[in-house]
Amino acid sequence: MKNELIKIFKPTPKTLTLNDIKDALGYKNITKAERHHIDKNLQKLELDGKVYYDFINNCYYIFPSNFFVSKIYRINDGVITFGVNGKYEKAKLNNNEAKKKDFIVVKKENDSYKLVKIIGKPEELENIEDLEKIYSLFNPYSASFTFKELLKMTKSNEDELNNALKELENEGILYLDNEDEHYKTMPSNYFVTTAEATRKGFYNVTLNGIIYNLPLESTNGILPFDKVLLKKEGKNISLVKIIKRALPDVVCEVVDEKTIKVVGNTNINVRCTEEFFKNLHLPIGTRFMGSVSENEVNNIYNIHFNKVIGHKYQVNAEQEAIVINNGFKVHYSKEEDNQAYKTKTTVTEEDKIGRVDLTNRKIFTIDGAGTKDMDDAASITKKDNGNYLLDIHISHVSRYIPINSPLFLRAVHNTTSVYLANKVVHMLHPQISNGICSLNPNEERLTKTYQMEIDPRGNIVDFNYFDSVIKSRKKMTYEECNEIFENNKIPDGYEDYVNDLLLMQELAQIIENRRRENGCLDFGNKEIEFILDDEDKIIGVTTRSQGPAEKLIENFMVATNEALAEFMYNLGIEFVYRNHEIPYDDKVKETVKLITQIGYKVDSIKNGDDPHVIQRIIDSLSTKEEFFILSSLLLRSMQKAYFSTENKGHYGLALNAYSQTTSPIRRLMDLIIEYILDDLDKILDGTINMDELKSTLNSLCQRASIMERCADKAEYESNKLNMIDYVLKHQDLEYTAYIQDITPRYMVIKTKELIEGIVYFEDILDGFYEYNPECRWLENPHTKHRITIGSKLNLQFKEADREYRILKFYATTLTKENILARKKD
Repeated sequence: MKNELIKIFKPTPKTLTLNDIKDALGYKNITKAERHHIDKNLQKLELDGKVYYDFINNCYYIFPSNFFVSKIYRINDGVITFGVNGKYEKAKLNNNEAKKKDFIVVKKENDSYKLVKIIGKPEELENIEDLEKIYSLFNPYSASFTFKELLKMTKSNEDELNNALKELENEGILYLDNEDEHYKTMPSNYFVTTAEATRKGFYNVTLNGIIYNLPLESTNGILPFDKVLLKKEGKNISLVKIIKRALPDVVCEVVDEKTIKVVGNTNINVRCTEEFFKNLHLPIGTRFMGSVSENEVNNIYNIHFNKVIGHKYQVNAEQEAIVINNGFKVHYSKEEDNQAYKTKTTVTEEDKIGRVDLTNRKIFTIDGAGTKDMDDAASITKKDNGNYLLDIHISHVSRYIPINSPLFLRAVHNTTSVYLANKVVHMLHPQISNGICSLNPNEERLTKTYQMEIDPRGNIVDFNYFDSVIKSRKKMTYEECNEIFENNKIPDGYEDYVNDLLLMQELAQIIENRRRENGCLDFGNKEIEFILDDEDKIIGVTTRSQGPAEKLIENFMVATNEALAEFMYNLGIEFVYRNHEIPYDDKVKETVKLITQIGYKVDSIKNGDDPHVIQRIIDSLSTKEEFFILSSLLLRSMQKAYFSTENKGHYGLALNAYSQTTSPIRRLMDLIIEYILDDLDKILDGTINMDELKSTLNSLCQRASIMERCADKAEYESNKLNMIDYVLKHQDLEYTAYIQDITPRYMVIKTKELIEGIVYFEDILDGFYEYNPECRWLENPHTKHRITIGSKLNLQFKEADREYRILKFYATTLTKENILARKKD
């Protein structure tokens, strides 16, 4: 069906010479300027991946499907690095002369890329209409048909035709023009891509390997990770239509007898039918779940009613709306509850068959004091040869969650647990997460044990894994372990474990030193923590950073994930990797330039491929009081980590291969890896179809990567709401804050407690300041005093906008100490 439709719209793409194009455009005696104009239009079409110039045969034709246009980000030892579909790829230069930032055409052959040609750098075009005119020459006609006309032409049924048309629209071949209800060939300046949402609610897209921030006016109606059709004119990008909703379910609220709104999202206008209001008689303030349509009428989208979930004044109603609006299931179906409560709650003798019994070993867990879903435990010994034998025991969750069971499907939907200040949205079910799969003390549990022999330099010299049964002897907390590590105080009940803990700390430090030598990055991140009373109401705010115990567990988990990833990579079978690619040079250099401009001395970036360079910059800034602001700037210049079946390495951890298997209770891909290990023999002997496995894993990786960002966004939005609640109750407090960013209208600030807000320029009470857009600082025209990113402010509360989740402050004074410190720097 798809091929038949393609023939209807694009019967036979033409191969044209320059003379053919000149004649078709009506030029007889072409001038030099006209010839130059045609050449530039053809070059632009090639840059857009629409028309390809075959210099061997001296002709033009439609761009081949396995050819890609990209830009060179770096050249090193005859190898170029470029982006394809938002990911870094490499190819040999083969004696071609190329410069950084040149545009190139590459050809995909199997899983590698070959350089086809170098285009150079583009020029801006004055006449966009000629672009379309020239591109239309390569098709016999620009077809346009209604659905009924295509139904007659193809002699197919409606469902079959509709599905084929949707697929072709997804692939960027055809599109439905909503204005005249005709299907048309995709114009050369139209692009199908995914609208990626940042946690602050902004959107960006990737076109030909380049990331563009979408202007606010082009985001109306977009929900996170929607597949969208965009129109690009010069440097301007606008939304044509939404092709497919990634996360269509939202929480709506009845505003009055004829009006509804999406809770916490001012980006989209919605409506329900009159029958909806007549039939349901929902009181004002009622909240319900609904699915948002892809098509709009007068910028308003229809909502399909699903179910009532409560009222706006119910406890935690706002928090629940945040989680649902970010694509997560919160409530459990009857089938999910049934599965959870029918699952075994104890380990039987039959369960232990084929497992190594480690119940007599000194094994324990280390987690936060309030943690209930404990999926990792550890034990350690030292060998006669001076090496350490570290065993990490991970809950064998896949043993209790059959594939395609209701809770498995829930896990595939959510892909991760979401942790809010006063609520956990479990990927699975608390009955299982906090019960049979949690490594609770003095209870037998089924586990997978990952055993590593590590030498005194931190190298993993031997690795093995096996199914086991353990009985954790103690639930330890980070806080109490830190008493031992930092203050040499032994809490009650820890006396028998001190030697084990000190040996673990010794090994953890060795592992961390090796990671540092390799170039591992530590941005020194802090997290906001809300102090709750017995009724889960916020009574205080503090920050949480890693102590020795937290770092110990992190180092052990990273070592486990590294060892397993290397092991599976060397086996050469399909697996799930956690990739973090090399940052784009432009973004890192722009950030370093900004940090230098505002008064900090840091090394210039020559080779961004080497994480040691970023590590040295972080170290040079780490003693600054405002380090948490500066490090966040560097962190934002990094690429996002993601899951994939292709191993691309992990830049931030400075590892050749990395995966994640240590949290199967709360992360889908960790659980999926357990299934892979459970069936490894079948995979190796060919019993399992590898093509089907790869296809399934790719789909799950893509889903998990999206939902991970949605979880981050949900947690951020929840924290913003909690910040507002706290500040509203403490309006008389003054806050010490630092400037995180400066926009043309206001400053974005963050207090020492990590409370975020904004200060409008007119609310700076110690003088008038003008904005410098090039340097992104403010300057007093009279005193010449500057306010820059990282500057210190004293704040007083002004007002809160709960709907937009924004705190607004007055800046009452600038501290003299900060100004003096800057001058000394």
